[in-house]
Formats: sequence, C-alpha cells, structure tokens
Amino acid sequence: MCSPNKKIINSKKFYLLLKFINLLLKNGKKFTVLKNTNLFFKEIKTQHQNPLAFFQRAVENIMPLFEIVTRRYGRQVVQIPKPILNKNKRYALGLKALINTARKRKENKFYRALFLEFNDAFMNKGNSKSNQQALHKIAVTNRNSVHYRW
Repeated sequence: MCSPNKKIINSKKFYLLLKFINLLLKNGKKFTVLKNTNLFFKEIKTQHQNPLAFFQRAVENIMPLFEIVTRRYGRQVVQIPKPILNKNKRYALGLKALINTARKRKENKFYRALFLEFNDAFMNKGNSKSNQQALHKIAVTNRNSVHYRW
C-alpha cells in the first residue's frame, strides 16, 4: 500500500504526461523536470483553457505516420518507409521530436522554450512540424522500395 498523501495516477488517462516527464529526465534530476513541467503547464494555462487537451493536440499534430528503416540490399543501401501502427510509439516519437526541437531553441528558460515549441505544434507550424514533413517526404519518395521490407 502507498501512503495516503501520495496520489495514484491513472496511467491510461495520463500516459502522455508520464511519458513526457520520463523523456525530459536527464541525469536522474526528476525534481527539476517536475518543476519545469509545472511551470510549463502554468504557462499553458495562462494562454489556453484546458492544458491537457492543448498538450495532447500538439503531440497529435507532430506524431509521425512513418519511420525510415535503412537496409542493405546487395551493394546498395535502401531507405524503406515503414508505417508506425502502434499508437504509443507514435506518441513517443512525437514527444521526442518536440523535446529535441525545444532543447535546440535559444531561450533563457527551458519551460518557455517547451511552451513555444508546443504552441507552434498546436498551430501546425515550427521546426518539429517541418521535420515531420521532411520525414514524410522521404517516405513518399522511397515508397517504391516498400517491397524490400520484411
């Protein structure tokens, strides 16, 4: 049993949030991650009504539909587009893309960079959206090599 002051989080409802916190974690500094996450959601709350809906919509806009797998076929290296059927994997890849582009932003505070990146994703623009479109363009150009997939 857990102590009464700890709240049990429904993992199905807050899967995205828990995954987000674990992906932000660097060098085991969970306190700083939780502090940044709290400030990030406060920033969202000042701009939008429902922070969780905003968060989920931004991630869904960036989720990739394909991943590119490279295989050697004889002497040539072939890029094979592979559809991502597992929704949890798509969410994880979308979150990773958003976090990586937020880390590359030149902002004073990390939670502010996260908010700006998620806001761009919510509006279907920004660096993470252009990365997703570039990945999909590669998948479309290499669609003739799908038969190499096994």
